Amino acid sequence: MSKRNIDLEKYRLRRFVDRLIGMDEVEIHDEPVPLTGLSAIIEGTEKAVLFKKAGPEQVEIAAKTAGNRRRLAAAFETGEDKLHDEYFRRLANPQPVVEVPPMKLRCTKSRSWGGTWISQNSRSIRNTPMTAAAI
Repeated sequence: MSKRNIDLEKYRLRRFVDRLIGMDEVEIHDEPVPLTGLSAIIEGTEKAVLFKKAGPEQVEIAAKTAGNRRRLAAAFETGEDKLHDEYFRRLANPQPVVEVPPMKLRCTKSRSWGGTWISQNSRSIRNTPMTAAAI
């Protein structure tokens, strides 16, 4: 598959979090939350968590997006009953790695927080780990 045929918006974390919100799988915190308060909130719920104003930069951070079978099935766009088969089907059919040019990421700065690299742009934050990612 060539780079121009890939729908980069389809795989955005924000789109997935919006899907989880529609499934009532996300606890949303609109209030400012200090970085030191994130873990207690994350560990205190079974749902995924979306912080709208996390840390001193007041960035959006999503956590526990892969915290249960229902959310994992949503990530794989399948049902919970078919998750096992879908996972192994994809594992048996690796896709080529596609490098996304930096201009497509719209990043303006990066920093490390707790060993996790976060890239920030004018609209949102991007973070690679699926279970604790900034969006």
